[in-house]
Amino acid sequence: MIGRGFFPTMALLNHSCDANTTRVFHLDTQVVRAARPIKKGEQIFAGYGPDYGGMERVERQKVLLGKFFFRCLCEACENSWPLATATLGVVPEFLKQQPHLQLLKEVSAEISQ
Repeated sequence: MIGRGFFPTMALLNHSCDANTTRVFHLDTQVVRAARPIKKGEQIFAGYGPDYGGMERVERQKVLLGKFFFRCLCEACENSWPLATATLGVVPEFLKQQPHLQLLKEVSAEISQ
């Protein structure tokens, strides 16, 4: 561990193994940024460490229970989503919609060259 901090507002965010935000620091301020589009009324989730992309469900559950004292009931855990390596090359649905579609086409064309 590099360090610790006390951020009471950030502590209000619930965990998801498929968090829709990421946390970054700007000097001594922690900033929450959307990791993907968040619909009006949708809950804002943070990741408390393990996520479905890099750790199997059973292991994530052990870490979260041991460190944070809860059993995760997020969609990724409830549906036993596969690791990210199992879905490499799969384009997420939101990237297939405007305004991302044009960028996706440009990146695909560039990769093909």
